Amino acid sequence: MWDTILRRVIWVAPPSLAVASGVRARYWATDEHSGVLAIWWLGIWQTMRSVPWRLHLSWQLRPLQRHVETLSDPQELQKRWQRRVEDLVVAVPPKSGTTMLLQVCHQLRVGGVWDASAFEDQMDVIPMLEGGPASLLPTNDINAEQVAVPRIYKSHLSFRRLPKSCKRIYCFRELKDVLVSDWHFTASILESDVPLDAFLVMRLVPGGIDRALKDMCDWWEHRHDPGVLFFFFDDVLEDKAASVERVREFMGLESKPGLVHQVVEQSSHRFMCEHHSKFDDHKIVQELDRIRGVKREGKCELVGKVRKSGGRSGSGEALPDTAIQWIEWRWRCIVQERLGFRDLGSDLFRSFCRPGQEGQEWQ
Repeated sequence: MWDTILRRVIWVAPPSLAVASGVRARYWATDEHSGVLAIWWLGIWQTMRSVPWRLHLSWQLRPLQRHVETLSDPQELQKRWQRRVEDLVVAVPPKSGTTMLLQVCHQLRVGGVWDASAFEDQMDVIPMLEGGPASLLPTNDINAEQVAVPRIYKSHLSFRRLPKSCKRIYCFRELKDVLVSDWHFTASILESDVPLDAFLVMRLVPGGIDRALKDMCDWWEHRHDPGVLFFFFDDVLEDKAASVERVREFMGLESKPGLVHQVVEQSSHRFMCEHHSKFDDHKIVQELDRIRGVKREGKCELVGKVRKSGGRSGSGEALPDTAIQWIEWRWRCIVQERLGFRDLGSDLFRSFCRPGQEGQEWQ
């Protein structure tokens, strides 16, 4: 009898605990992520259909685990990075304007001089602070001298993982737009036909939205710190000149006639598309392909970090309704509860930064 009871408990306990955690996250601890609740929200059938794609992508990325080094531990990063007071970290989440702001910072520090022969890829002159896939490049030396002062670093680390003794630029983008951009970027690198709805499950169920929103709240609460410059992506699109001027002042660089206007042009979507190979990560992709032992078939163009059909806001409205509703609910549970803002375009946000316009392209 006891064996029968034990077997039933073992059989019933896991699903019961899963349901309990989902109910708790739905009604009581709404600021805590629940993968079970996300699966239920997005649809069990949709989640199941994404499993083969998840396995497919995981298998393709498996060989990289032994070769890619990521300094995500703050203490380890502090040991290895020989920081300088003037160092600048563009600490922008993926697909949220990182490359554009790096281009702004770099062109400001070189006085607006654009030399197409000076570097093959943006990562040649701006290392990735925590490494990641960029650690595969021999040029990714975070302690080396750079082409100009100040030294500039790219990073996707969160506010809490970054050293506080350096200047940091942060930019938040509408997460629905981020997901669409991330899908195009990732599918291109892996030459995968993964559909958008399956890709969304892989991003939403593990809690990516929660982490992004909580990180944004951290940055917002420190936006007045001397070493922090906070942007909204749509603000940069709406008034690029004012944004570039803010970056120049933050970097402590001298104001020169015509410099801001020149950098505005050099960081435009049109200009960066014309020099697409400088921003497409092709050197990192070549290393990834070499380690994975694959030969790029060319069945899809390398999208890179400046998508020719991208550079605009509002693309995320094409997401499935379930995904949109999940993102909006997580905003209410995290951002509205913590900061009081009901959405990205609320009046309180407007008091700090001007809102963007739907469909606005890079200026």
